[in-house]
Amino acid sequence: MNLTRRWRALPQPVRRTVGPTLLVLAAATLTALLGAGPAHVLAVLGTGLTLVVLAATAGHTHETDWSHTPRPDRDGARRDVSELGWSILGKDGRVNQRVVRRTRALAAQRLAIHGVDLADPADASEAARLLGQRVHRQLLHDDHPTPRTLQAWLSTLERLAPPTAPHERSIP
Repeated sequence: MNLTRRWRALPQPVRRTVGPTLLVLAAATLTALLGAGPAHVLAVLGTGLTLVVLAATAGHTHETDWSHTPRPDRDGARRDVSELGWSILGKDGRVNQRVVRRTRALAAQRLAIHGVDLADPADASEAARLLGQRVHRQLLHDDHPTPRTLQAWLSTLERLAPPTAPHERSIP
């Protein structure tokens, strides 16, 4: 059988890799002739052949269909908590205005239970007593608090328990 026919009978990917494979063998031989040790010659040979195989197979990949299964969105799921956490801070690292407004509304509700109006200057001293001077001042005037300041506000509001009626007080 003719050598040309045998060559043409080989699949196209095999024919495409013959030249680079011979080049890798020549490089490994040259490395050995220059006095490199057997480990280095094998490293050149292994790396070169790996690159030839990768180059030959890279163009023959098949499209993979990664179908996405629909996930039902549930309230309070992990994604909701993550989105809530990221929505608290603005681009400047300070607390978002929406969160500031909501926290002020929460403070007004908590103070209203005690009969104090956060926006009323006449109730300012009582609001400052319940909240603390610093938190009271910040709630009224700080439009861009830091996350630490927001944490202080929320801790103060959490500690601000609703007043108990005389018959509901526990006896120590």
